[in-house]
Amino acid sequence: MTNQSENEETIFWLRKEFPLFLADTRKTVKPHIEQWRKTIIKTRQALNKFAKEYQADIDIWVKLAEVYP
Repeated sequence: MTNQSENEETIFWLRKEFPLFLADTRKTVKPHIEQWRKTIIKTRQALNKFAKEYQADIDIWVKLAEVYP
């Protein structure tokens, strides 16, 4: 008994169906990736703003951490 039939089905699926599956997956995932990217950009901007506003305080805490580990 051979697995030729099963292998042929797998190869057929890989050639015909898998690209369609990938295209559908990309369509489904793309909006989520874009939203995550926007969220990351906003978070990074907020952290940069915070760091600029509180740079003096942060520097003091860093110095204290160096003196009193």
